[in-house]
Amino acid sequence: MTVKITTLIQVTDGQVGIHLEIDEAEMADLAEGGIAQILLSRFAVVAQNLKSELDDSGDGD
Repeated sequence: MTVKITTLIQVTDGQVGIHLEIDEAEMADLAEGGIAQILLSRFAVVAQNLKSELDDSGDGD
């Protein structure tokens, strides 16, 4: 079972859609209230990847 969570991150004057998935192994954490920790760790990875892509793009095209 996979829980799909979709959110939106605002980036300067544009928007980037982010799709996160929580796999079956993490479902037990959800039952124990660990959703915040899972999301925080996922957002940290997504934010770092997004920053790297934006930095690599130079002028933001």
